[in-house]
Amino acid sequence: MGISREQADKTDADESMRWPEEQLVSVNGTAISTIARVRELQYHPAASQEVAMYLATRALVIRELLIQRMQHLGIQTFREGDVISEEQALQSLIEREVHIPEVDEATVVNVYNKNLERYMTPPRILIRHILLPAAQDDDQRRMIQRELADQLITRLQQGEDFSGLAFLYSACPSKEQGGSLGEISLGQTVPEFERQVLRFPVGLVICPIETRYGFHVINVDQRIEGEQIALDRVSNRIKTSLAKKAWHKAVAHYLQVLVNEAVIEGIDLGGVNSPLLQ
Repeated sequence: MGISREQADKTDADESMRWPEEQLVSVNGTAISTIARVRELQYHPAASQEVAMYLATRALVIRELLIQRMQHLGIQTFREGDVISEEQALQSLIEREVHIPEVDEATVVNVYNKNLERYMTPPRILIRHILLPAAQDDDQRRMIQRELADQLITRLQQGEDFSGLAFLYSACPSKEQGGSLGEISLGQTVPEFERQVLRFPVGLVICPIETRYGFHVINVDQRIEGEQIALDRVSNRIKTSLAKKAWHKAVAHYLQVLVNEAVIEGIDLGGVNSPLLQ
């Protein structure tokens, strides 16, 4: 878990923030120059120049607080512009000053049992489709293809053969196999397609599915529901996630203590929330 300036973007600037740009910004008497703040802007893209400048200034203030703390403790500080040394020095400070609680097995088991649905294999389906192509920016073509898709669904409901219609109308190479796409699971197709088809029951889908490619007439031939993943297979993943959250929380508290104890002028940090964490 590293430390970086960019994390300042992860916390929205408080609506009540105030930092007169012409006013000197300082940390325990050490000034943060306007030039430094302008240079820092590139790391903090935001909706407005004002918010970007606030985020950049806040990041520099927190950085200065950490540098001063390192100097107070006698931790060797980094050379200007040496990013690797900066990260190493800051990491040394965090490791020395911040207690990160260990994640115990009981907590892991509790999280698993409370979120069983999260630890399931994704469902799989066997489907056939008929692709009626239309460019995303061709509204007229999309309207025509949508109407054709509705007509094909009606014909299929009346008993016509899916494979035959796929061969006649589909623009997908799967037309040669009756429109079969085989087994589909999460992450195997474009998001807007799988987001819809993975939830359908077996049978003809009565509404066309729209994607970036056009419209799809879908028949679900088989559905294989997801299965529960055993705790021992996800235990490390849960533990890593909990450890990361604990680390962020502990360091956020540490930074807030530094802010509260410092004399900071020219910026109201308000609800600062671990702006140097990554």
